[in-house]
Amino acid sequence: MQSNLYAEPEGTYGPLLRTHAEKLDIGRLKLPAGFHIAIFAEAPHARMLVFSPGGTLLVSETEDGKVVAMVDPKQSGHPQRTVTVADELNAPHGMALHNGKLYVAEINQVRRYDWDESQLRATNGQVIAQLPGSGGGHSTRTLLFANGKMYVATGSSCNVCIEQDKRRAAVMEFNDDGGGQRIFASGLRNAVGIAVNPTAATGWGTIFRRKKSTTWEKMAVTSGGHTAMAAKCRIVLRAKTTTALKRLLRRLRSRRTPRR
Repeated sequence: MQSNLYAEPEGTYGPLLRTHAEKLDIGRLKLPAGFHIAIFAEAPHARMLVFSPGGTLLVSETEDGKVVAMVDPKQSGHPQRTVTVADELNAPHGMALHNGKLYVAEINQVRRYDWDESQLRATNGQVIAQLPGSGGGHSTRTLLFANGKMYVATGSSCNVCIEQDKRRAAVMEFNDDGGGQRIFASGLRNAVGIAVNPTAATGWGTIFRRKKSTTWEKMAVTSGGHTAMAAKCRIVLRAKTTTALKRLLRRLRSRRTPRR
């Protein structure tokens, strides 16, 4: 998809994003051998993507408060039509299809819909889980199903702080009906994207770093515990030089709070 790239001031996220509205040039993307890339549809407000059981692409349009289906029955590489699946939502972001239901994560809640594949319709929407509101920023909520459980990522309420609400800067685990809530992994500033490697029973999350920092963070949830996924989290820190890494580690140690 082609869309505008919106950047924070240079130095915040590096040289990859340099202007406020730079068009994406797909010719600059490097692909593995045998892969091809092309623009499927213009979708300036698209956020997360998921395919329905029938192969239709569902797209959350956070800014417009809706989820749409881009229908390409002939697999032509371009949608023949776009259908609104659900609307009047509170900044929908993460989506998942599980046991015939469509789950949509909004800023402050998760809705579950009955999914009609033949009509591409989501009906009978019900709120099954409450989430922390946007309060301070990081309003997107990412949603994933694995091992029969629902996982929802919620970003921190600030740039750098100690959260009072343990559900912030964390990934929460739920039953598929919204019950059984628990903290699955914490200390994750803003896991906008989460995914699972089913063969290795390993979960991964992209972590948006704190502003004006010099490192990128990557979260890996390793195997263990009573399920195929575990609550053990490993943070991998990257720095350009050994000196920069040592400086970062000193800063992290100085910010540790004493155990109670």
